[in-house]
Order: sequence, then structure tokens, then C-alpha cells
Amino acid sequence: MIASTSTRCFFVPFVVASFLVSSAASSKAAPITANNLPTITVDAEDFAGPPWEYSPALDVLENLPDRGRKLGVPVAESNIQGNRAHVEITRLEFDPDPFVLNNILITNPTAATQIYTVGIALPTVFPGPNIISGNVRTDVIDGGGAAGGTVASVAGFPIYSAQIDFGTVATLQSDPFSIVAPAAGSASSPAAFGPTVNAVPVTSNIGIELRFSLTAGDTASILSRFDVVAIPEAASLTLAAIGFVVAALGFRRCR
Repeated sequence: MIASTSTRCFFVPFVVASFLVSSAASSKAAPITANNLPTITVDAEDFAGPPWEYSPALDVLENLPDRGRKLGVPVAESNIQGNRAHVEITRLEFDPDPFVLNNILITNPTAATQIYTVGIALPTVFPGPNIISGNVRTDVIDGGGAAGGTVASVAGFPIYSAQIDFGTVATLQSDPFSIVAPAAGSASSPAAFGPTVNAVPVTSNIGIELRFSLTAGDTASILSRFDVVAIPEAASLTLAAIGFVVAALGFRRCR
């Protein structure tokens, strides 16, 4: 009986406190619908037509363990942008609360270096100020040429730009940047920023822009992520504090 009472004294206040704290933390979560799915675009610089575009349907998405959705199966398409690129999306994760993560492979099937711009945009609304963070890992895979493969920044542009409402709020792998793979090999370079306080509210979307040059016959594989986290409001902080007070009172009563 003593053990049962002790367990109850610990468990009940803990459950109540956890519920109140989790309620404060998740009060801003938005449901995922057809209106807030991400869109990925790929544009080859010297192609006169519109960018290639992909947005997943709800029925190809799977739940992530904590929150958000992920792409259930990879997406691939060859000879886009007037036969200037092959594209494969191997990973796409997102939540309108919000964060977006994407791993995309671009292969250059032409005989010359090409410049590509990849955009990832996630519709959402989020207050400011907020806290932002992000990361990128850029890989280049040689396609078999004797000279190896190179991914490089375009003059005046970083490889990675984190964006709010299509405006850049942070950059990584700034110009001049390049990564070179040996013949028949690969090379990788990671970078990260944040967490950083940001004053810009999200009024329409968050996203990532990737801009780079890629040598002929080679493949760029770029994994990128951008997170926006709300600074807790006074009401949320108060609710969390109440949870801890409830736990403390419960523990004292059992002593």
C-alpha cells in the first residue's frame, strides 16, 4: 500500500503538469491540409520555359513520429527543363508549425556546366519575433568524367538561403564556395546557423532557395532544413508555470 501511494503521489501531479505544459507548447500547431502543402521548383538558368514544379498530394504523405508529415515514396523525373536536368526528391518533411526539410538530387545530363535554382516553399503564418535555425549539406557525385565533379556557388549568391515570405533571412555556403569530388568519387560539405532571434513575422510562407552550378554529367545532392520557432507568449509561459507549480504542490503534499 505504501508503494502504491508513493507511485500515485508522483504520477498524478506529473501527468497534470505534463498536460498543461504540452498544451502551452502545442497551442499554435496548425492542421495539414491541401492548402498548406509544400511546393518544390527546379529552374535551369538558360531554359526559357517555366520552372519544373512538384507538390505532394495528401495521400502520398505519412505521419512523422512527433509532428508533421513526410513524403512516403521518392519522386523522380528525367529530362526536365529542356533536357537540362534529372531530378529526384528522396526526402521531404514539413509541418506548418513550421519547419521544412528536403533532400534533392539534381543530375546534369548535358555536356556543359549548368546553373540551377531549387525552391522549396511551405505556406504558413507565424508571428514575430521568432527564433530561426537551419542547416545544409551539399554533396557532389562524379558521373564518371576524368576531371571529377564540382558544385559551386553562383557569383553573388550563396548555395543556401533561408526565406520568409520569399525574403532571405539567413544564408549558408556563401559565394565563393565550391566542393570538388575526385574522379568516380564524391565529396560533402555541411553548414548550419542558429538558433537566432528574428524579428520578421511569417505572413505567407517559409522556404529555402538553393542556387548552384554543376559540372557536366555530375550529380548534386543537397539536404537542407529551415525551422521557425515561436518565442512563447506570456499566456503560454503562465500555463507552463502553473504546470510546474501543480507538480511541486503535489510532491510536497506527499512528503
